[in-house]
Formats: sequence, structure tokens, C-alpha cells
Amino acid sequence: MKAPCEFVATKIIPSLRAKLVRILLDRYGMKQVEISKILGITQASVSQYASNARGNYHEIFEMHPWIEREMEEIARKIINGKRPSFCGICKRILKERKVASW
Repeated sequence: MKAPCEFVATKIIPSLRAKLVRILLDRYGMKQVEISKILGITQASVSQYASNARGNYHEIFEMHPWIEREMEEIARKIINGKRPSFCGICKRILKERKVASW
């Protein structure tokens, strides 16, 4: 059985990054290199997130539809020059899932 923090690190964070990458590429027309600098990851990672080779735990968005709005807000903050953070999303998911249900 995986601990909740392992699940967050291996499934949730990559899926949030993938969603954010797709929003920044599709809605804001950012380049992969720009996104890689902002997120502190390689351009190759951005490419993998964009093509669903990474971060393809889509069930998280079905289980928690509010995440979509949060990701849009994070993207807007990035466009306005602010640093992205998924901390609030992960904390809320863990609270809603009651940790024991992993």
C-alpha cells in the first residue's frame, strides 16, 4: 500500500503538471521552453506532459471536478508573473479522500 504522499508525488503532481502544460500551450500559446523555465522542468518533460506520456491519471479530474478551475487560476497567475503552487490542491484532495482510502 502506498502512503498518501507517495500517491501525490507519483500520480497527482504529474497529472496537475500535465493539465497546466496543456492549458498554457493551448489557451495561452506559450512555448514549451517558456513553460519548462517557469515550472523548473526540462523541455522534454513539457513535451511528455503535453502528449500524455506523463501525468495521465485523468481520474483525478473526474473525482474532483473543482481541480479544473484551480488549474485555470494557476495558469492565470503564471501569465501574470506569479509562481505556480499545487499545495492547496493536494491538501484539499488528501482531506477529501480522508487519506485512509488510498
